[in-house]
Amino acid sequence: MKANYSYRYFVPTFLFVVFLLNLLIGVHQVNAQGSLILAADMVRGSENPMGPVCALTSRYKQGEHVVWRVRIIDSSTGNAVPAPAEELLGQNPSKEDLASMTKNINVVVHLSDGHIFPMHFGPHPSKKAADYFWTTGWIIPKNFPTGTLDYWITADWSAEGKAGRWEPFNVGYSKLTIEEKW
Repeated sequence: MKANYSYRYFVPTFLFVVFLLNLLIGVHQVNAQGSLILAADMVRGSENPMGPVCALTSRYKQGEHVVWRVRIIDSSTGNAVPAPAEELLGQNPSKEDLASMTKNINVVVHLSDGHIFPMHFGPHPSKKAADYFWTTGWIIPKNFPTGTLDYWITADWSAEGKAGRWEPFNVGYSKLTIEEKW
């Protein structure tokens, strides 16, 4: 009798859990269709570099230049936002054209201490474009406290009703680390 009793409750509970999981997966898929996918990194900028410029790093000295780079993909189409780099390299759009293309797209780097840095879309390197992506930079003040800062990047494409967020892994070496200048 006891085995029969637990079986009688197990099957409906199991079916209910399967139903909820399918519902949650379906909701996630619907949201993913209207979202932006961000692929980002952080590199050393050209101001006061303590190592190779444009090299991936998360550790900076006070006074160094941090540069964030982001590529945004529309999950519905698989295309880069505002346009694929290959297409832009062929067109060589003007600054005015790029401003028009990105008018309703806001991309921002957020630091856990409250600093925010709007990103801009353009060719890189600027003199002889090999790629197009979003960037912003920050020269760390020489008296800025040392330690780690969490950061994340948000993108909002209001005209299309799409948004996305990226943040590095929650591991110490992935976070922005500011060290004392020698």
